[in-house]
Amino acid sequence: MGNISDMSIQVAVAVEEQSAVAYEINRNIKQVVHSVMLKGSFINI
Repeated sequence: MGNISDMSIQVAVAVEEQSAVAYEINRNIKQVVHSVMLKGSFINI
């Protein structure tokens, strides 16, 4: 029974880590999009 509990904890930790990575990727993509839009507006001037 302890083995199943250990595996459940490992899965929960992995899910938490993946969630944090997905959040960071999303944040970075938003920064890139923002930078591209700013540079694009300067080109159009």
